[in-house]
Amino acid sequence: MTLAQLQAYRLALRDKLRQLDGIQTTCTHCEHFSIGRCDLFDETPPEEFQRTPEACAEWKYDQIPF
Repeated sequence: MTLAQLQAYRLALRDKLRQLDGIQTTCTHCEHFSIGRCDLFDETPPEEFQRTPEACAEWKYDQIPF
């Protein structure tokens, strides 16, 4: 690996890490959440739960960046 390759690789990793750190692990960004309801459990989670990061062990990223 050359110095230029190492620098490019490190820059790419930093950029990807910024993207990953920006993912909100709440109901809003979960694949199972649709129109205020959890399709996995067929329930409407309480508002506080919906806003709490990492509250659900079944959370799955919906791949929507906003």
